[in-house]
Amino acid sequence: MTAGGVYTAPVTLSSQQNVTVTATSVTDLSKTASATIALIPTITVAVNPTSIALTGGQSTALNGVVFGASNGAITWSISPQVGTISNGIYTAPLPVASAQTVTVTATSQASPGRSASAVLSLIPVSIAVTPATASLSSGESEAITATLSGTDNLAINWTVTPAVGTFFNGVYQAPAVISTAQTITVKATSATDSSKSASSLIFLNPSVGITLTPSTASLTSGQSITLNAAVTGSNNTRRYLVDVAFRRNLVQWSVHGSGHHIVGANRHSEG
Repeated sequence: MTAGGVYTAPVTLSSQQNVTVTATSVTDLSKTASATIALIPTITVAVNPTSIALTGGQSTALNGVVFGASNGAITWSISPQVGTISNGIYTAPLPVASAQTVTVTATSQASPGRSASAVLSLIPVSIAVTPATASLSSGESEAITATLSGTDNLAINWTVTPAVGTFFNGVYQAPAVISTAQTITVKATSATDSSKSASSLIFLNPSVGITLTPSTASLTSGQSITLNAAVTGSNNTRRYLVDVAFRRNLVQWSVHGSGHHIVGANRHSEG
């Protein structure tokens, strides 16, 4: 209060109250006059913490405080409507569909125009598999590792498509005999969120085999016979005459016995 009659309210008001300002005559101290001033506090709201990151199903307690009002009640709201809020405890949805932010607002019931907010970051499940690809031959194996994030549940469901070979304890085993070249998909899926998965592609190299027809024959002097060699398990699974097979190097020929030869650009005999 100044000598000029200027009254200034305090900077901080904890509650609404009345102040009486009295003017007294200097000439006659028995003569006074009074004015009543109502002091109305400025209401503010605070929320703590103001930001936090959550994965699917996790919860966090938000502390909302109203200043400047005897009524400290708070109304909680969330935007967008993802997850739940109850008595200041926010719970993220399970699972979290995608990375997003949710704003939780605390509003004073004494003064609905006063509020404060916390911004929550929701982290979805993600999964990665290594190696992304592998090439195996008959009976070979490959260890496959899956890495999960965005969840406390590290359970993984594994599938092999098509059902060729075996998968156990993170190791894929190729079949003992691979008849044709093919690709196997080993898929890891999060048990928390079945929409989140990753795959490893396994390329199976076929087992190489060879058959010869006819397998037996009888010849007299000067006679000849055409033998057909069928090679499987390569990119060139075809039949060739003896001399053609020689030139193309798809098979190596040898003859055990005496008095014989192989017709072709190359000849090989063993006595």
